[in-house]
Amino acid sequence: MTHGVGAVGGMYVKNVGPGASGPFTVDIYGSCPQETFSDAPHDSPGLAVGAEMFIRITFTFENTGACSVSADVDYDNQVPETNEDNNHVSVNITSQ
Repeated sequence: MTHGVGAVGGMYVKNVGPGASGPFTVDIYGSCPQETFSDAPHDSPGLAVGAEMFIRITFTFENTGACSVSADVDYDNQVPETNEDNNHVSVNITSQ
């Protein structure tokens, strides 16, 4: 990715649990200073069993170097879950 230029990414969030979820928030953030993200945090009204949603994100890193983009689903623990350990994802990015 080129620093100072907007890039587009996205992610799917799927309910793999045994019951429908209530509303939850997906926190989207990066590891470098002076970064901006659209639609962060992203609020969801909830997902039925097996349902998924796509979140499109536009982001800009103003600095160069190794960074990461991360997301925490239900980061404020509003949804009771049988597995709280599958709610985080992180991707390494190099800004040039």
